[in-house]
Amino acid sequence: MRGASQRHILNLMRFVEKLAPPISAAMTIFLPAVCWAQTVDVPDPTLRRVAPVWLGYAVMFALAAVVIAVSLMPSKRSHQD
Repeated sequence: MRGASQRHILNLMRFVEKLAPPISAAMTIFLPAVCWAQTVDVPDPTLRRVAPVWLGYAVMFALAAVVIAVSLMPSKRSHQD
C-alpha cells in the first residue's frame, strides 16, 4: 500500500512539473493586465437617498425579537434523550 501512495505522489509531481511552464507563461501574459486594471480611477459613489434612521432601528428590533423568541422556545426533547 505504501508503494502505491508513493507512486501517486510521484505521478502528481510529474504532472505539476509538466504544467509549470505553461502556467508561468500564462501568468506573465495576464498579470500585467491585472496591474493595469488597478490603476484605473474608480468613480465616486453617489447616494441618491439616505435611508431613514427609524427603518434601521425597526429592522434591528425585528431581528432581536426573532433571536430572543427562538432562544426562549422550549426544546422538543423526549424521554430517550
